[in-house]
Amino acid sequence: YQLASAPELINLTAVITAVDGPIKVVNCVEEPGQCGCDQLRYCNMRNPMEMIQSKLIEFFNAITLKDLQTNLAAFNLSEAIQKNAANVTLNFKSN
Repeated sequence: YQLASAPELINLTAVITAVDGPIKVVNCVEEPGQCGCDQLRYCNMRNPMEMIQSKLIEFFNAITLKDLQTNLAAFNLSEAIQKNAANVTLNFKSN
């Protein structure tokens, strides 16, 4: 295998999507109405899940293969999450 771009240009979102397909916390976030859920219209979890998905993708977008390569030994996921958690604000809407 060979990278199509430089490691600093490839983020984790691209890697995960290439291997597993679109990142979906739950099916209805990516494809509303296509998930087969009969509660979609009344669901109180969809909006929070959309926000979680958005933040997860934002987090994966911020980490490149170069970051993993240069920081592999020192990379501490829980530390990265704590650092980014201070910047996360979730505003829930009630249905």
